[in-house]
Amino acid sequence: MLMRIERFERAFGKVNDKVIIEGHIFGIVNSLNLDKSREPILEKNAWEHINLVRNESTATKMPWILVTHIPLHKDYLLESDDPFQNIWASERYSELCAEREYTKLDDHGHYIVQNMLSPGTTNKILQEQPPPTIIFNGHDHDGCIYRHNSLSIEYTIRSIMGDFGGYVGLFEIISNRTTTTTTTTTSSDENDSQDKYEYWYTPCKFYKMLWVTVWIVCTVILLLLIVVFVLIFSLVFLTR
Repeated sequence: MLMRIERFERAFGKVNDKVIIEGHIFGIVNSLNLDKSREPILEKNAWEHINLVRNESTATKMPWILVTHIPLHKDYLLESDDPFQNIWASERYSELCAEREYTKLDDHGHYIVQNMLSPGTTNKILQEQPPPTIIFNGHDHDGCIYRHNSLSIEYTIRSIMGDFGGYVGLFEIISNRTTTTTTTTTSSDENDSQDKYEYWYTPCKFYKMLWVTVWIVCTVILLLLIVVFVLIFSLVFLTR
């Protein structure tokens, strides 16, 4: 596994990294090894990186945003009075938040497959101070938006694959210092960090796979008709 990590980092960059954008620390974390890993060094590195980002957030007073692959643990079946935990249950986004927890362990209790982090790991991420203001991840294909507490909101980006509607997400950080009093904002709902920023996230859905398939089939049929026409024309021309 260590060789795979090295190969990945040569091609795509560090699995544990951080960048500063618009006054926020984006902490990129290798979540595949946060729970009990077959490579203890990778688990240790991931947690040390989270602590490093937390400490920098505390020292600089900058909010931090967790960017990772595997979503945090959540139980979609629990009733909640928080409208953000059920936002995707509306008619417009009824296809999201459909994933259910699934894990597979080896004989030694190491995680082989998981579509959510364990409750213990999730609590550790959310409860130690300062918690991430926003969490971005993917992996489960269905996607979701979920408020874990008054400070942290999680965006699981729905898959860009055609079968899932071809989703991407647009995210914007807006400083309140440049926002006029007439601007309609969602900072109170979108986890305003120290009353300094507003966060806007919009899921963008592309074409349904049905129409993509129809377009491909029609294109293929048109090309075949052109080929047939050219062949017929060539035969008629050659026989004269």
